Amino acid sequence: MKILHLINSDYKGGASRAALRIHESLLKKKINSYVKISITNNYKIKNKNIIKPKLFENYLNKIKSVTETIISKILSRDSFVKNSISLFPTQHNKYINESNYDIVHLHWINGETISIEDIGKITKPIVWTIQDMWPFSGSAHYTLKERYKDRNFNTKFKISNNLLNFDIEKFVWKRKIKSWKKNINIVGASKWLTNCGSKSFLMKKFSKTTINNTLDTSYWRPQNKNECKKYFNIPENIRLIGFSSLGKNNSLLKGKDLFLSAVQQIVFHKDKLGIFSIGDKNDFFRLSDNFKFYSIKRLDNDDMIRKFYNSLDLIVVPSRLEGFGQIASEAISCGVPVVAFNTTGLKDIVIHKKNGWLAKPYKVKQLAEGIDYILSLKPRFYKEMSSYGINLAKQKFSYEIISDKYIKLYQKILS
Repeated sequence: MKILHLINSDYKGGASRAALRIHESLLKKKINSYVKISITNNYKIKNKNIIKPKLFENYLNKIKSVTETIISKILSRDSFVKNSISLFPTQHNKYINESNYDIVHLHWINGETISIEDIGKITKPIVWTIQDMWPFSGSAHYTLKERYKDRNFNTKFKISNNLLNFDIEKFVWKRKIKSWKKNINIVGASKWLTNCGSKSFLMKKFSKTTINNTLDTSYWRPQNKNECKKYFNIPENIRLIGFSSLGKNNSLLKGKDLFLSAVQQIVFHKDKLGIFSIGDKNDFFRLSDNFKFYSIKRLDNDDMIRKFYNSLDLIVVPSRLEGFGQIASEAISCGVPVVAFNTTGLKDIVIHKKNGWLAKPYKVKQLAEGIDYILSLKPRFYKEMSSYGINLAKQKFSYEIISDKYIKLYQKILS
């Protein structure tokens, strides 16, 4: 069995990290797994079975990605989320069809990794792990309008106009309808994504299953909290609330405004509290002066990310829409409780009062109550919550569990 994974990048984004982890888990099971990458930032790192673009190809792919981003922003009607058009042709379909791979496994393939039309030209069996709503919708990676349920991509919601009065969503949708005739084996990273895909006119006839994102639970594990705080120059006596939002333009999607409102309603002693954030433009200037703030723009090093989790008492993931919630799965694997809304992909990870707190969407007061609840737990009960999260991660998201599910899926497709 020889598998080719197709991904956009090897150096940024949760979806790329999720794909590489699936690849690593399959290698541990002696599966002949390869990854073809569109854009790389580091030629020095030599990972096993990673096919990186040549220097000029890498440069060209970056230009195409930037060009597509500019076009999408100009034509987009909604600044709420990222839009992708996947327009520029590639040679990936030709490379795949002429290869000896048994299955091509698509992951996050936007950023002009492969065009919509070229996906339709692939003759090999396709598995597609979807991390957001783009594969079964129009150009938007997340949407509340549910236009994807309608063959003609109509909606009861009012559609705002862009500068050129051009419906980029319908343009992308029509190209998908025209190009994707053959069955694609869809894998939702969460039950929510699989359910949405089932309701999509585009993908309702495709084979579908749910396999959560994986992580190496032997690596994402608890570490000494005080030592991790010391690493970031944070006093040991400060109780830390974590928040992470790595996108510059996705603050509304990630619920940054909801988080800001919630922490201002916390009852717990604010003089003993600190907020530790990772991400671009995570500005907490509107909060009370009683809070202590610690912020890092970005951590692309797993060792530092693990230290970040292990310095926290809890992490808040207040997303309005979340395909899976890799931050939450990594946190619980490190024994850190998660406070989130009871919605979308996060429901696969957080169990109310077991390994965190699920507030009613999008009740800020309940989110604040969850933060207070965890901060007020007696040490014995906090340890129980922490242990529950660690065990859940091992039982649901470990390399052993998830690789077995993918191997069974591959075998079923090839049988």
